[in-house]
Amino acid sequence: MEKRIAVLHLGKLAHYNVRKEKNGHFVARLLSYSGSNKDEPPAEIDLHKEGRHWEDQGADQDLVDDIGNAIEHQKENIQIPVYHQRGHENRNDLNNERNDRNPGGRP
Repeated sequence: MEKRIAVLHLGKLAHYNVRKEKNGHFVARLLSYSGSNKDEPPAEIDLHKEGRHWEDQGADQDLVDDIGNAIEHQKENIQIPVYHQRGHENRNDLNNERNDRNPGGRP
């Protein structure tokens, strides 16, 4: 299964397509880079986790760590809460919530 991640490389955005291989190895392929061609990160990075750190053969360690951290965060399937905007029918609920708060200080 492939996933797309975005990381910063020298302050510019780099998009990678990451595919999981066997034995905990991942292959990250560069899709786009918003910086100059001379500063472009490696087109392909083969990385794996050793203990608490991510490693590969020769790429910038900060870039490898950022890609590894993005892989770990995507594995956790973080769910972002959805906030519903309250309509007029709940206006009293909103006012009660405000009145129930303890403002502190003198009563």
